[in-house]
Amino acid sequence: MATSAAGMTVLAEIASNKDVMPIVQGLHPDLVLFSVGTPGIDDLKTISSLHKALPATFIAALLSGEIKGQEKAALGHGAQVVIQKTATREEIVSVLKQLRNRL
Repeated sequence: MATSAAGMTVLAEIASNKDVMPIVQGLHPDLVLFSVGTPGIDDLKTISSLHKALPATFIAALLSGEIKGQEKAALGHGAQVVIQKTATREEIVSVLKQLRNRL
């Protein structure tokens, strides 16, 4: 079920990488906020798959910053912007609003 906040609508929250592609391909969102850094899961491969399948969808990677080179890797796999997980909710919403205005 979709929820709205800060002038944006959240269409889905996906807990598992294996569910990302079928759900996102069915929704065709303008923006995907993707949390990177889940141990044991190839998040960069999923970002690359998203970028290839939905080139018009803007991908923002949410990073922990704990892994060296993570930002460069996320951008290299198709994310257009990275946001640190240490950012406040207000900072994240501000970045997402700026992205929305660019779409």
